Amino acid sequence: MLRFSDIYQQIFSEFATNFYHLSNVKEVRFLTDLQVEMLRLVLEIDEICRKHDIEYFLTGGSVLGAVRHKGYIPWDDDIDIMMTRQAFRDFEKACQTDMPEDREIISMMNTPCHTKVTIKFMNKTTSQFFRSQVLDTTGCGISLDIFILDPLPLDEQAKEQHIAEYIVFNELLTPFFMVNPYLYKHVDLYKSLFDEAKRVGKQKVMDRLYQRLFVDEPEQSDRYLYRWGQQLLIYEKRLLGKPRYMEFEGHMLPVPEKTLDFLRATYGDSWIYLPAEAQREMHVSNYSPTIAYCNWLKDIDPFLNRPKVLKDFVRRKKHNVEKAVPAHLVDLNNYKLYAAMKQLEFASAPAYDYDTLAGMDDRTLLKQVKDYLSHQLSGGFVKKQVFIQIPDEKLALILNAMIRVGDYPKADKLLKLRQAEGPLKEALQQVRQRIDDVRKTVSYFEDRRLNPEEVADIETAGAETLRLLQENPRQINLHRCVLELYTLLPGASQEEILKAINAALEIAPEDPEMAFWAGCLYQKLGRPEAAQLFVAAKATSNGVILLRLKEMNLSNQTEGTEND
Repeated sequence: MLRFSDIYQQIFSEFATNFYHLSNVKEVRFLTDLQVEMLRLVLEIDEICRKHDIEYFLTGGSVLGAVRHKGYIPWDDDIDIMMTRQAFRDFEKACQTDMPEDREIISMMNTPCHTKVTIKFMNKTTSQFFRSQVLDTTGCGISLDIFILDPLPLDEQAKEQHIAEYIVFNELLTPFFMVNPYLYKHVDLYKSLFDEAKRVGKQKVMDRLYQRLFVDEPEQSDRYLYRWGQQLLIYEKRLLGKPRYMEFEGHMLPVPEKTLDFLRATYGDSWIYLPAEAQREMHVSNYSPTIAYCNWLKDIDPFLNRPKVLKDFVRRKKHNVEKAVPAHLVDLNNYKLYAAMKQLEFASAPAYDYDTLAGMDDRTLLKQVKDYLSHQLSGGFVKKQVFIQIPDEKLALILNAMIRVGDYPKADKLLKLRQAEGPLKEALQQVRQRIDDVRKTVSYFEDRRLNPEEVADIETAGAETLRLLQENPRQINLHRCVLELYTLLPGASQEEILKAINAALEIAPEDPEMAFWAGCLYQKLGRPEAAQLFVAAKATSNGVILLRLKEMNLSNQTEGTEND
């Protein structure tokens, strides 16, 4: 008979498995069952790789989580890793002797129903089912995805051919649905190889493509193609370098050496900001950390007519491939027609008159053109590269306002759409230079927080930052950088610091990032204003600042100032 103390011990042990307290972060983190299982898997991989001196890296949202949260992105539930193909061969060999019990490597090579180029490191005693696995007959446990990095040819024509064949390879591999939205560009190649597969056998065609794509490496290459069917991600080799170890849920795990450049290449300049709640991507699956997937498959099998469902899927995919090009053209023309309609509307609207816009302050101007920006920067217009024509002079007004209020990443995206239409006039060339200057300055301070020894000395960078602010005294990003600069300069006088704080808060009194850096400076000066500014800074969506606020011991500073 179990004693009460034994039951208590068992309950406490299970609770502790899902409980992590990061000692240097002033908060308690609870992990979900799925997060706990994923963390267990990556630690097992890490142990194997350390033992056999195999390089791997966290990738995607796991790198973002390590930098912004020291662990999982709060709403995320998986961990992704990447390694070169040779590293994976070494890892696969090491797993023959050192892989923990009840684990399995799932790939298209050893699991026919796994119709993806990604590879899984799976716990066989668990279960996790995604919609895309409705016909899978094995490999449905909780698993960690391994993405392989293969070199891309340096020659431009060979590179484009490689990418085309890679997209088609994914489509031939997956009979259920269209994998990549850009298949419409390569439908002829797909149909040619599909017909050849019917004549000589699918395996023969796939083996030939596999050899060219994954075995025959180009002699010269400076980039990797990230093996993921749904998106085309290409990374410069220099970004990986030697693994840098960063904290992830209390453990030190490897990320690319050029960490922030990797995040910028993946997520753009706004990587540092948490997306709005409605834009947060989450995985949808049914899972159990305690029930093996084979049990579920046995229960499902009597109710699933796999041959019929597969036949229906294949028929549907064939239909979708046939309509891929006309559907793309119809979609593109719809966007162009809508763009022409909005162009006429904006050209005749008094609210979009140049003199009217020029007489407004930045935020009022951006509110006035909100309809234009909401359409032009929507996913469809950006993906289809459709530009809603407005005169360059008006566009320059809008872009400069966006830069000044801190939205230079969106301004950059909009200007690139315009650049695709033709050469830029002088006003827009100046806008391009301003965007590049702000990006370079912001990136310097982001890089310095992570790699202070690898960037220019603070005095040199500081002089350039102050010069840019003098030329552009209304740019919020530059004011933020100047405040951070004064937290780093040892010789700055109190008068200089207070002058910078007052100028920044006058430009953007309600900006939470400005409040944070002003608070840091007041704290440096030993002044009580810091407390209230740190409270105001909690409204920011800047993930790194939110992490800094959690790491700071604010209990004494904010006592009596915070009511929530």
